[in-house]
Amino acid sequence: MDRLQTMKTFVRVVDEGGFAAAARALEVDQALVTRQVANLERHLGVKLLERTTRSMRLTEAGDTFLARCRDILSDVAEAEAMVSRSHQDMVGRVRLALPTVFGMEVTAQQLTRLHEEFPDITVEMAMLDRAVDPVAEGFDVVTMDAAFGLSATAVARPHLEVPLLLCAAPRYLQRHPLPTTPQQLSAHRCVAQWTPGEADHAHERWTLEQDDGTRESVDVRVALRTNTYALSLEAVRCGLGVGRLTLPLVSDDLATGRLVPVLPGWRAGRLSFNLVYPGRRMMPRRVRHVIDAIMAQIDEAEAASGDPARGPNSHPGG
Repeated sequence: MDRLQTMKTFVRVVDEGGFAAAARALEVDQALVTRQVANLERHLGVKLLERTTRSMRLTEAGDTFLARCRDILSDVAEAEAMVSRSHQDMVGRVRLALPTVFGMEVTAQQLTRLHEEFPDITVEMAMLDRAVDPVAEGFDVVTMDAAFGLSATAVARPHLEVPLLLCAAPRYLQRHPLPTTPQQLSAHRCVAQWTPGEADHAHERWTLEQDDGTRESVDVRVALRTNTYALSLEAVRCGLGVGRLTLPLVSDDLATGRLVPVLPGWRAGRLSFNLVYPGRRMMPRRVRHVIDAIMAQIDEAEAASGDPARGPNSHPGG
């Protein structure tokens, strides 16, 4: 028995003043209305309506039950409307996970703008440089390195590519000559990241490329390998070595001179990211809007730092 539906039928019978009128209002057969009310009475173990061939009236139990039915149906309608609005309008909670490659300052700036425009959105943000299962961990959407595996309950689609560039702190370059060719990187301490499938050793190979397609690979000496770009950035800022970092992450540092580009004529590759979300439901509009807003801020950061395809080549510091 569908209890909610039988409650609706019972209330309609009372409001319409009879079974025939209720059936017409509901556009169903009168026998169905009669059967639903009878099933409800049988389930409750009490008579709700006293019926004769000419009249119908509520019993004491029916009167009490009618009031509660009206409250319950009103609450259900309100809940349905609230959920519907939260998916259609910019209201409610959004749970996101982003990697630190996008930069915490960039992300925070855009979230501040977003809240000024849509104050009824609450964003719960996790900065995670690892594989994330949005279903198991309760996220609405995750931006995740395409190299990571995907859970069976999630859906992924290509989202964006983020350029990588080489940079170092002035204090490091005061003690170590600025490299002018890719092969000279082998004499420098480097800061690297763990990536899925890579071996864990003290050296790794970086491949650099120029705009004309010229490519060179060099074995670099790893002073620090970490699983988060946020720590890599701080290590490079402190002068530990040359880092291969994302443009959104370092754009402000390049603009202020806190970091300087290394080998500005060479690109250090790109990271590919997927948009990952639970496959069982549509993405609410507010979630889509938050993601679009953050990506727009990343594009702004890239544009302010020069042509993203060229990394730091067009940056004033280069």
